[in-house]
Amino acid sequence: MDNLTTFERTLLREFETLAAACERSGRVSVDTAERLSKALDHFSGQTKMLRERQSALDERLSGVIEALDTQIQLTENLVEQVNALLRESGR
Repeated sequence: MDNLTTFERTLLREFETLAAACERSGRVSVDTAERLSKALDHFSGQTKMLRERQSALDERLSGVIEALDTQIQLTENLVEQVNALLRESGR
């Protein structure tokens, strides 16, 4: 190292600084990747739970719609019967 020129020593120091920064960046990247992986796992679980909840709600809504359709049909039949009785009685 003693046979290096001032310029070469300066370049070497810059290179060492750059290498250290790259090493730190690599560690930060690994840490970030781990955090992103944990977040992905968490949000995948949340998404699955929401899909299951939505599916259950869709099923329940279908049941309610079917019950309302039946109620509407029964109400229409009742109205028709009442109207027929009113026509028969001359009103």
